[in-house]
Amino acid sequence: MRTVLLVVAAIANFAFGEVLAVSEKVDMALGCKTNPLLVDSCFSVQGKLSTYNGNPSLRIWPKGTHRLLGVIDDGESKSIPPNTRSLVGFGRDVWGNFVVCPFSKAREGHMQFVCVEAASNVRVYENRPYPSLQGTLRLSAARP
Repeated sequence: MRTVLLVVAAIANFAFGEVLAVSEKVDMALGCKTNPLLVDSCFSVQGKLSTYNGNPSLRIWPKGTHRLLGVIDDGESKSIPPNTRSLVGFGRDVWGNFVVCPFSKAREGHMQFVCVEAASNVRVYENRPYPSLQGTLRLSAARP
């Protein structure tokens, strides 16, 4: 059991370390499309931009895929266009067409890190709590 926990911790540390390494290197003051650290050409995706717990907290789910694109966390939201900055947040999904520029190569089973150069045809949907879960979570009193 201990070996399994050590392996899981090592994998998590490696994955989190990769996120930090990419985010620390990228200076979004240099722009998205013109950033010298881009590894490939920018490309278009249609999908959903959402806020997640974890790092990076902004992620794009390209429609029709089973993958996520992690939006670089620069601490100042310069990695997404101004017309989208005020729209993102917990409890909201932002659907649209996004032009993204990659800071890491696409690898199967790994999140690709990107910045968002442009967003168009943007629609915001508020997330509602699941009706079946409302009222089912209760705090139980401590038993003596």
